[in-house]
Amino acid sequence: MLSVQCTELINPATNRGLPPNLVVDEPSESDIWKGTDIMIAALQAELGFLANPAGNHVQTAEMGNQALNSLALISARYTLDAVDVLTQISAIHLVALCQALDLRAMNIYFLESFHRAFNEEAHKVFEGLSDDKAWLDHGMDSEKRFVYIIDSLQPTILRSAPSSSETLNALFAWAERCSALALETFNLNREHYINQPDATPFLGPASCRMYRFVRQRLTVPFLQESTISTPEPEMTLSENDSLPNGRMGLRDTPTVGSLMTVVYQSMSNGALHAAVMDCVAEATLEGEP
Repeated sequence: MLSVQCTELINPATNRGLPPNLVVDEPSESDIWKGTDIMIAALQAELGFLANPAGNHVQTAEMGNQALNSLALISARYTLDAVDVLTQISAIHLVALCQALDLRAMNIYFLESFHRAFNEEAHKVFEGLSDDKAWLDHGMDSEKRFVYIIDSLQPTILRSAPSSSETLNALFAWAERCSALALETFNLNREHYINQPDATPFLGPASCRMYRFVRQRLTVPFLQESTISTPEPEMTLSENDSLPNGRMGLRDTPTVGSLMTVVYQSMSNGALHAAVMDCVAEATLEGEP
């Protein structure tokens, strides 16, 4: 289920309006999550392989005295391997969820910022006429996307406005200004959100706790090309080494893989368990009469 959900998050055909590959940059200029998509498919295949039965490989022992012998050692080793692979999948899924939450929150802030400007621009040209449009087609780059969306509104406006050359001229002028305004608002909102990413206002208590653990405690950032563009050597941390303010993670995050590793290590060493148990305890207290 984790593998399928992660794949659906990355795929724009199934993620309900998120950008392809969960990129915050322009889709044609970034594909930083493609490797992650391939990796999680490989891990899922490995997990399926590890789940295969070993009984058909049983061997006789003790000079043929024991036709069947215990496979407990094989089971224990491969179960440990399976748990490790599942932990890797869980780490990737958690990072993908935080990325998706940030992208969704960024788009909500953009729609809130642009809603008033869009209505004002529409009323300037066509008084009393406006259209609520789902601005969720993120498959294109921003410049092309907003031109496409504004153009798609023109038939609706033409059906409601008087048929005249003045209407057409006003419509073309409005479409050009509105597309430029949408692009400007989106770029400003994106830049502001990238500088201060925070999806917590839209999250429930448990989701908020996990989001903060990944973003603040592990210092896994909102991924964009600029955060992974410098291929510096990775720094490993000892058990007692940590970032300022008690935060855990890598001091430099040059690759997507190193960020996944930070979350994977927090699951392996038990650091994430405390956050999960806090979520469980909070839910238990809320459920008590």
